[in-house]
Amino acid sequence: MIKSICILICCLSITSYSQIQLGEALYGEAAEDEFGVSISLSDNGSIMAVSAIYNDGNGTDSGQVRIFHNTGGSWDQIGQDIYGQHAGDASGMSVSVNGDGSIVAIGARWNDGNGNDSGHVRVYQNNNNTWVQIGQDIDGESPGDQSGMSISLSADGSIVAIGAWLNGGNGPHSGHVRVFGNNAGIWTQIGEDIDGQNSRDSCGRTVVLNATGNIVAVGSTGNTANTDGNGEVRVFQNIGGSWTQIGQKIVGDASNDDFGYAIKLSSDGNIIAIGAQANDGNGTASGQVKIYRNSSGTWTQIGQDIFGDAPGDRAGFALGLSGDGSILAVGAPFNNNNGQYAGHVKLYANNNDTWEQIGEDIEGEASDDHSGLGLSINREGTTLAIGSTYSNGNGYKSGQVRVFDISGLLHTPSKIPFQYAIYPNPASTHCIVQLAPTNTLHDIRIFNTNGQLLKTTKTTNLNIADLSSGTYFVHVRSEQGEAIQELIVD
Repeated sequence: MIKSICILICCLSITSYSQIQLGEALYGEAAEDEFGVSISLSDNGSIMAVSAIYNDGNGTDSGQVRIFHNTGGSWDQIGQDIYGQHAGDASGMSVSVNGDGSIVAIGARWNDGNGNDSGHVRVYQNNNNTWVQIGQDIDGESPGDQSGMSISLSADGSIVAIGAWLNGGNGPHSGHVRVFGNNAGIWTQIGEDIDGQNSRDSCGRTVVLNATGNIVAVGSTGNTANTDGNGEVRVFQNIGGSWTQIGQKIVGDASNDDFGYAIKLSSDGNIIAIGAQANDGNGTASGQVKIYRNSSGTWTQIGQDIFGDAPGDRAGFALGLSGDGSILAVGAPFNNNNGQYAGHVKLYANNNDTWEQIGEDIEGEASDDHSGLGLSINREGTTLAIGSTYSNGNGYKSGQVRVFDISGLLHTPSKIPFQYAIYPNPASTHCIVQLAPTNTLHDIRIFNTNGQLLKTTKTTNLNIADLSSGTYFVHVRSEQGEAIQELIVD
């Protein structure tokens, strides 16, 4: 036991301020499922929706979404698998959960409900661990629209924004975005369509709402506002039932940048991160990310451009942003650091309007994993989920998702040890951590003897009822220092 304690203390001294994997990796159910192409975390990071767009559960390539809950360090499925309506739907191309994880929206861009590839969106609510559809299918307007290519839910789940990137309302493939509100169980459009400005704009390739659902950002990756196909992003606010543009449109730097391929908004809608996965700033298709702040109606860049490490990385293919806009995750699924196309994710923090990397690169585990193709950060900025969509962990291209606790990267107290007490110890259902009055708690983490993180809390009253009998380690971090003690659960 003394040896185990020493090993754990050594491990924690190395990893206290790096990302720590939460639970085991999750895998697609079968070969070619491509599990992890779209991921969405609840605000506190404890609930996660993951799609597998080529799962065959309701016919070939019907698609599937599963929702998981982190219970004592284990990702346990909530309710049933949610399958696409028909074969070929590829349901789950986009998924979005609301703030508490009780509602999930699912896009199926190849559904034929209103004509071939019109696409649709379905919204479900957790009712006693059964996912029950809310309201009607929200179908694309016309054949070929591919509505549901991108979707976003408000924090309360009552508003959903839907991108139909190939809609022809303003010319072939101009694209559009529509926003709907739940009106007594019926999805009713809010305001007018937000159309692409020109043919082949692909407006709605990406879409994201702020927390309240009154601000929406729209990516048009094919827009030619600056040069051919550089892409643009526009942000709109619902004013009196009409979508009114906020500030100027934000345009990509160069031709074929795919600017707007990924976009994320802060909770208040005043900070936006934009990926241009084909930008050549550090070599051909190295990729680029820019972050902007709404300053009195003008979108002003925060800090420097963030480029991929090498040509072909396609950094900015997927993004994650904390609710306050201070923590950014950048996926580069074609990076070769750990093998060809293993992919990786980098984390950044805003330090006085300079984006500084925090933690180590999170590399894909094997060649061709394309890690970082799917990505989500919770609103609190403490949890990161990464999809390695082409991982072969459960068969060829079955797909994989790993989840990390990144809270340690955001807090760097003095490593001076200090004393604290746990009572009762041994304990069965609850125990209390007692700190000296001079110590200000940051968080408490509980590990098993293998060093696996099981719980993180910011309260000194620990609920351990879900822990099996055995030995655990309680790692307390305060503003004054940190310390580890053994806890016996009987």
